[in-house]
Amino acid sequence: MRRVSRLVASAIACLSMVALTTPAAAIINPNAGTVTAIHGIPGLSAPVDLLVSGTKLLDFQFGDVEGPLTVPSGSYFIELQLRGTTVLSSTLTVLPGSDYTLIAHLLEGGGTTVTLFRNSTAFFPRGSSLQFRHTANAPPVFAELRWGRSGSLLATSPPVKNGDELPPIVLLPTRYTLNVRNNGDGSLISRVAVRLNPRTRQIIYAVGSLSGGTLTFIVQEIPLSRVRIY
Repeated sequence: MRRVSRLVASAIACLSMVALTTPAAAIINPNAGTVTAIHGIPGLSAPVDLLVSGTKLLDFQFGDVEGPLTVPSGSYFIELQLRGTTVLSSTLTVLPGSDYTLIAHLLEGGGTTVTLFRNSTAFFPRGSSLQFRHTANAPPVFAELRWGRSGSLLATSPPVKNGDELPPIVLLPTRYTLNVRNNGDGSLISRVAVRLNPRTRQIIYAVGSLSGGTLTFIVQEIPLSRVRIY
């Protein structure tokens, strides 16, 4: 993943959080979960500060994927601040052994929000998985998955609207193309090349604005061994 703020260690101490750990330590901790934060709002005038229960944890900008951070189980108040002013807030409940993604993103038709996704902890010893999440200012879409670079069609998804996700699908680790189409008329909105690595879950987020010309994709990759609970 991308950078983790140098302020994380001190902020976690203030919050009585567990120190940042290696993936292996996260697996065996029965009293904590893991959280990744994603900035999916384009065009802001400055980086956004992420505060957890009143304490600044990190700052990030559009496209950043921060974490995973190991967080003790419990409930937290989340704030996103721009130049010291809270622009978004939410609550986060972390369950033991669970893995979450918190993403700030645009709503369809305008506006912003924070959505919390709970990531599946299923473990596939011989495969990988791919998942799509709709967090863009765009109408409902459906996805086409093809082999390689726009090769033969593998699967077509049901429609998915802003703030929702498609279930993960188990795949061989290789190259694919994901076409995202308007659910209304079937027109191609965009496509993303996928390189699926062994024993990983790759989650693709559509972010930005279709009408504003900023629609793009952010990719989160989770080693499946990291989230397995022994």
